Amino acid sequence: MVVEYSMDNFNSEWWFTHFKRLAERVYHYADDNFVIYHEKMFDRVREQYEIRHKLIKIDMFGEGIANRDNRLDRHKIVALYIQLFLEYPIFEVQKAHSAPYPNPKTVFINELYCLDVMRSIFRRWTDKSLDIKNFEEYKPRLIELLACYRDHHTKIDKIPPHFHFTYALAHIMYFIERYFMK
Repeated sequence: MVVEYSMDNFNSEWWFTHFKRLAERVYHYADDNFVIYHEKMFDRVREQYEIRHKLIKIDMFGEGIANRDNRLDRHKIVALYIQLFLEYPIFEVQKAHSAPYPNPKTVFINELYCLDVMRSIFRRWTDKSLDIKNFEEYKPRLIELLACYRDHHTKIDKIPPHFHFTYALAHIMYFIERYFMK
């Protein structure tokens, strides 16, 4: 059943519940020799989301007109969620004593989780699925970009909240939705 979904009935609380269930599923299949799940990070992401969402609206629309009627498009919403999950990772990858190196899916668990977040939101909004076969060529580059941001976001810009990355990532989200969601 397709649920009519638009920016008018967007509910971030519903999405955080969904993201938490998604993270629990990802963690269930993760290599527990290396991965620690920090469930409490969702509270931090939720708190920062509310703050950043308001700040982006002010940045885009201006202080006086950043009201409830002015909405961010889904690409910026997806970009903001991804950005926050990278700044406040819910999975920690650690070195284990029993195995020398984790596999790449474990090393990039936060980035892969962010791709799942993106797929979930786009599926809900557009009722389309990611064309995985065609996206495979671009996926490693996107994961590299996300990993680079996760590792270096505090050095990128001395003035948070790093809107330049949010806007750039929103353009990438548009590209993905346009060319890889079928």
